[in-house]
Amino acid sequence: MSDFGEFQVSESTEGLPPDAAPLSMDDGVFRCTVCGTGPLYYSGRGRHPTKCDLHKPGKGASSLGRQTPTMKQLQDSLEQLYIGLGFGVGLADPYSGMMLAENANKLAASWIPLAQSNKKVRHFLEKLTTGSGAGAVIMAHAMVAMPIMAHHDLLPSFMRAKKETTNS
Repeated sequence: MSDFGEFQVSESTEGLPPDAAPLSMDDGVFRCTVCGTGPLYYSGRGRHPTKCDLHKPGKGASSLGRQTPTMKQLQDSLEQLYIGLGFGVGLADPYSGMMLAENANKLAASWIPLAQSNKKVRHFLEKLTTGSGAGAVIMAHAMVAMPIMAHHDLLPSFMRAKKETTNS
């Protein structure tokens, strides 16, 4: 312990999170606190580096933050997309919407071999199925609002179910 007037500074790092522990300069080199690689470049001005380029937020770590989905996750996302499309189509044509929703699993699975063999197709499907947080909120509310609007005849004419006309 060192004494600075009325303040006592502890040199022990027990109980501190690993990020708060000072870097060891035993060999005179700054090392990454995550992976231990070094030496890290330090110009002598400002704070000394604590992480390598791979682990710095906003640098190489940004690619670590966005994980590409597995084929199973991609298939599940496509299936949910087909079910949502079936719901929307079902407002205009209940039979077609039901067929689309019932076969969503087969339709989604049919894309997987093509996505595995073609990077462009996989990238397109990933973009198609990964929406923003706002998109998920809008979709969830639309699933509730559209049947209510259909019940009260508030949907545009192209979205309404066709009425059966009988000649009697």
